[in-house]
Amino acid sequence: AAAYQIEVLENAGALLASVPALLAKSSVMALRKTKSGEKLTDIRSMIYDLRAESDHTLVCILALCEAATCKPELLLDALTQEAGLETRPRVMCTRMQLYGQGFLPLETL
Repeated sequence: AAAYQIEVLENAGALLASVPALLAKSSVMALRKTKSGEKLTDIRSMIYDLRAESDHTLVCILALCEAATCKPELLLDALTQEAGLETRPRVMCTRMQLYGQGFLPLETL
């Protein structure tokens, strides 16, 4: 898994307000790019943690493994759709930490 801090540079209120609704869903479909093209994938189980840290910052822990990876872009696309925004807001995304099995830290900034 990987922990990210995402600073939302525009439309932060709408995007952060959509977090509870997204987390309440049992399924969150996103278009994931693969070697063989694009594939509709349920990313809900790949979102281990997601919360607003401030009025313009998200923190999340996302799956990062060969079998199931949720990149921050997929999460942001899902939040953008949930918020009813036409385009994904500009953000600054920083990977804060990598985790191995059992969420043991591999690297810390």
